[in-house]
Amino acid sequence: IRESAKETAAKHLAKFAGLYLLILVLAFIFSIKFIPETSIAVVAGLITLVVTNLSTILKGIIENGENKEEDALKEAKQRGIIK
Repeated sequence: IRESAKETAAKHLAKFAGLYLLILVLAFIFSIKFIPETSIAVVAGLITLVVTNLSTILKGIIENGENKEEDALKEAKQRGIIK
């Protein structure tokens, strides 16, 4: 209740994005056996798109997290909590 949906989603993705990426890659590898050869390129493109988007989201989470930590330290120094 105290966190926004964005913060909750960021924490969830930070924990489970690697698992999601692994599942996507494994699903693609196993699906090659059942997909016609003409469709493999389409499926590979879609998997690549999803993996790229998840990676971009993770990068954004990491960069925003670092900025929040720096901002919190600056604020604590201004309030005199940390010297």
